[in-house]
Amino acid sequence: MDAALEHRGLTLVELMVCVAIAAVLLTIAVPGMQAFLARRQLEGLSAQFVADLQYARTAAVARGERLRLRFQTIDSGSCYLLHSSAADTCTCLVDQPPQCSGNAEALRVVYLPSSDHATVRANVGSMLIDPRQGTVSPSGSVEITSSDGVALRHVVNILGRVRLCTPATRINHVPACS
Repeated sequence: MDAALEHRGLTLVELMVCVAIAAVLLTIAVPGMQAFLARRQLEGLSAQFVADLQYARTAAVARGERLRLRFQTIDSGSCYLLHSSAADTCTCLVDQPPQCSGNAEALRVVYLPSSDHATVRANVGSMLIDPRQGTVSPSGSVEITSSDGVALRHVVNILGRVRLCTPATRINHVPACS
């Protein structure tokens, strides 16, 4: 047999070169993948907020009662809470259902623990949804920020419509806030 045909497999040196090349490629790819996953999480939270706002408007009209969307920062994260009754009758709690006083009812709560590496905050304490027209007052902006500082701002007008923009870092298909 020919000597070239008998040589099968790789030497230890060839395997080590392949492992070294794979390690370099992974070192380059992992940070990009983490940023990609953080952006996808941010976009998912943004879509969830917009859907929850539309749900709040629909629920207020269907129930025929005023509903409130409240924003809170708590020790281990942040949250927003859709509830009936007055402004401060329901509060978010860590690892527990929201606590409501009187006849207030919590309809939806989204809690973002610090470990999720995202926060939600608003320039208003709460937004009241009117059952007759589905309007939102006061109008305001809600910002969802990821751990790497990328943020999406949701500007909510009185009609409950949301305009999405990014305050600092550019995100594809999202205009900069003016």
